[in-house]
Amino acid sequence: MHKYPPAPALERKCLSDYKIQGTDITIENGTGVVIPVMDIHHDHAYYSEPHKFDPERFSPENKRERSHFAFLPFGEGPRICIGMLLR
Repeated sequence: MHKYPPAPALERKCLSDYKIQGTDITIENGTGVVIPVMDIHHDHAYYSEPHKFDPERFSPENKRERSHFAFLPFGEGPRICIGMLLR
């Protein structure tokens, strides 16, 4: 799921104007946005040796050390995997 997520990118539509913090960039209402899941999963800022199989990176201790949004195999928010509703 980390190396090869089922959805390598997520597409969303901005529902209201959103200013990106720390920048002069505003994403306008109605703009399509692509979230590059594959790139996030292979970002050295979140994972050392991102191409290496390392189950320990998902231990409870290691998961607490990084952003919740650094691992998005099924997306996030109201459109997350339908199986998550069964918890």
